[in-house]
Amino acid sequence: MNPADWFKPLEMLRDTLFKPVGLITISLAGTLLLFLPSPYLDHLGLTSLRDTYRPWIALVAGIALVSCVVQLGIDAWHWLRLQFRLKRSRAESLQYLDSLSPEEAFILIACVVRNRRTITLTFQDPVASSLREKGLLEAARIGTLLRHPHIVPRFVWKRLKSKPPQWLPTDPAQLEDLHRAADGYFGDDMPSLR
Repeated sequence: MNPADWFKPLEMLRDTLFKPVGLITISLAGTLLLFLPSPYLDHLGLTSLRDTYRPWIALVAGIALVSCVVQLGIDAWHWLRLQFRLKRSRAESLQYLDSLSPEEAFILIACVVRNRRTITLTFQDPVASSLREKGLLEAARIGTLLRHPHIVPRFVWKRLKSKPPQWLPTDPAQLEDLHRAADGYFGDDMPSLR
């Protein structure tokens, strides 16, 4: 047996106990042991254990509770930072909508006039790569180099539908012409994602 394997059970125990659920369990068990009335503890046979080790039980329960609060605070801080970064990243992506090249705008126009968030492009398409880099298009997980589905992210789609950019025509006749042009250029083989 490898000496490093001797510590694996201890590492597993550490990983289990020092998660918030384990710490809450330790704290709750210690608190119950300390404050449960004696008749109940007599029934369980734990009265002498509590009386003998009361200071240690209180110390362990207190440390577990404080550790749990600290871990939950750290997790909440990381979550808030992630949300802030995500919001900032989305705001930056939406700012790009006002400065797109005609080719980039055409791909997004094709999606909007066809009312589809998905469009099939080659994976190495330079315009699609540019839109992916700006956060205005996402490559699907499955596809080939020549036919790779790309999806307009939900936050971009909502913005395009609720507050269309200046380059998006509003005249129904122009929209119909663009719809035909988009169907002719990109084809009509992708299902609608609403």
